[in-house]
Amino acid sequence: MISDGLKRRELARDRFLAAYKVKNGKDFAGTLPEAATWAATDLLVYAEKAKDVGVLPTENEDVRSLRELLIIGLKGGSRAPGPPVSRGKKYSTWTDAACVSFI
Repeated sequence: MISDGLKRRELARDRFLAAYKVKNGKDFAGTLPEAATWAATDLLVYAEKAKDVGVLPTENEDVRSLRELLIIGLKGGSRAPGPPVSRGKKYSTWTDAACVSFI
């Protein structure tokens, strides 16, 4: 699963670099963040990297909480418009009861 994610990330990075070149007429000269460049093939390297990524490495708990709140809010706001579908049942309106039932 991690390898698949890294492959997808590489495709996204390559598309970004190609689009940048088309738009600006030159190669991207900036520095990409480590999240866009890190790669490994060994499971032990994955385990070591897991210690440095995620939510907890952010020491300031206020910054960490705000960042996670924003991410969760963006995920919720990006859901498909219209009522949710769960197990084949469609809700005609988005109500508290429908929300609780959906969850």
